[in-house]
Amino acid sequence: MSSQRFSGVLVPVITPFNEDLSPDVEAYVT
Repeated sequence: MSSQRFSGVLVPVITPFNEDLSPDVEAYVT
C-alpha cells in the first residue's frame, strides 16, 4: 500500500479537525 495514497484518500475523512480546520494531530494519533 502506498503511504501517499493512503494519506490522500483516508486522512481527510478520518483525521479529526480543530475549529480552525487544522488537523488535530493529538486526537488522530491517540
